[in-house]
Amino acid sequence: MTNHTKPEARFWLKVNMSGGPDACWPWLGSCNDDGYGRFGFDGRVGRAHVFAFTREHELPHGMIVCHSCDNPPCCNPGHLFSGTHRVNALDRERKMRRILKLTLDQVSAIVSDPRAATVIAADYGVSAHHVRRLKRRGGWTKTLQLIAS
Repeated sequence: MTNHTKPEARFWLKVNMSGGPDACWPWLGSCNDDGYGRFGFDGRVGRAHVFAFTREHELPHGMIVCHSCDNPPCCNPGHLFSGTHRVNALDRERKMRRILKLTLDQVSAIVSDPRAATVIAADYGVSAHHVRRLKRRGGWTKTLQLIAS
């Protein structure tokens, strides 16, 4: 690939669409600490899911791109919608994020599993980012406190 490759062509080479049109399409490139893909184009770096969304939809001023699947690396435009930060927060609370749908036994197994986060994530149907957060004990503290008690 050269530097003259169109951003769209470079972008879609870094997205795994093998699960089909209804599956999450994870970003295979670099991610930030929150698990969102990072994509550089036009001399700037932005979030991969936003780039995917704006290829098919206009993003109104003041709106953000939200995931209906709650999977930060997902770039499937069918899983993305525009909304405000408040809409996104309410959606997150309403669904209690996918990770909270794991049983306590599953969370305990994930925390003690020595395999790579991507492998564990595939086994449990969650993102590698969520697995890493559980392992770091940096998030989902209520769930982890329940396991410890």
